[in-house]
Amino acid sequence: MKLTFQMLFLCLFALSIFSCGDDDEVSTLDGTWTAVSSEFDVTNNSVVSGTAFSTQSTGTATDLDYDLVFTGSNFTTSGSYTYNVTTSVDGAVVSSGLNPVSDVSGAGTYTVDGSVITIEGSLFEVESNGQSILAANGPQTANFTIEGDVLTFSQNEVITSEQSGVTSTSTIISTSVWERQ
Repeated sequence: MKLTFQMLFLCLFALSIFSCGDDDEVSTLDGTWTAVSSEFDVTNNSVVSGTAFSTQSTGTATDLDYDLVFTGSNFTTSGSYTYNVTTSVDGAVVSSGLNPVSDVSGAGTYTVDGSVITIEGSLFEVESNGQSILAANGPQTANFTIEGDVLTFSQNEVITSEQSGVTSTSTIISTSVWERQ
């Protein structure tokens, strides 16, 4: 279960880093950006075999040593961080605490339309128990602003899916701040 929450956080963290504008914005993004802060709140309402339940995970990243590099229409991510997350199921806290993540990496392409970025590719690759886990593949979108050397990504997205008799609606609210190096 801890791995599931780690993967959820990684997905949200990675998602929260992306959003931009047109071709001029693409070149504006070029360079290395280092994560300064990240926070998220994810609520998931699911129905499995007629039984409804709700989960919520909230958290912040600390000990950030995580870089995002934009070059042309390509991006790479690398680094490590610790996240502090609290997860509850139907209102009861099931886990809470610090979770260090290291050797995170990813790569892909992106496009910009106004203040929205759409990414294609892997936002991160994580090793767990000696096994490589690739996750958070695109396309994914987020909003962004650039003020001086500070890039802020924000996401407020609702995703609904239905698979193998399970209906799930997730609300993702996240923000991350990056500084140009």
